Amino acid sequence: MNRSDRRVTVGRETTVFDDVFRIRAAEVSIERSDGTLCGPHRRLCLDRGDSAAAVLHDRDAKATVLVRQFRYPTHAKGPGWVDELVAGMIEPGETGEDTLAREVREETGLVPRDLHPVATVYLSPGGSSERVFLYAAQVDIAARPGTEWGDPKAGELTERIALPLDDAFGRLDRGEVIDAKTMIGLQWLRMNIR
Repeated sequence: MNRSDRRVTVGRETTVFDDVFRIRAAEVSIERSDGTLCGPHRRLCLDRGDSAAAVLHDRDAKATVLVRQFRYPTHAKGPGWVDELVAGMIEPGETGEDTLAREVREETGLVPRDLHPVATVYLSPGGSSERVFLYAAQVDIAARPGTEWGDPKAGELTERIALPLDDAFGRLDRGEVIDAKTMIGLQWLRMNIR
């Protein structure tokens, strides 16, 4: 029996926390290869919503654009300040493309062009239902000078970082990129753009 063919029973779902995020609990049983059930075992799921992220490329400058911003969850175990792809939560009624048109402007001051899908990934499927819709887009770094952007009403302050492609790929190779969606986006850029 293929593992994906095994019966899964999800019973008694409850919401244990509901604020900015929602956490659900469920009793889950999974069929063993002999047909008996393992469980039920309690499983938790963080419902955060879906998000969209974009790897930005300036073909003429042979560069990519990242944003540096403070990320509270990384503060206790790491740098706090993280260099990452432009990203944002997909609001009700929005598509990933709508989200990125808004987020790229807010976080970098740039206008994305030729936006196209790259992948859809779960960053932490063991605990979160969030999907990240990853896109690639062209930008013109010279079109809007400046480095400090963000949405002040949301307490967001982002620094736009334009990196020559070799510098960005060097960061990957040295293990300096700590954000998963950024690793995926930069690897895609390395394989597809030169």
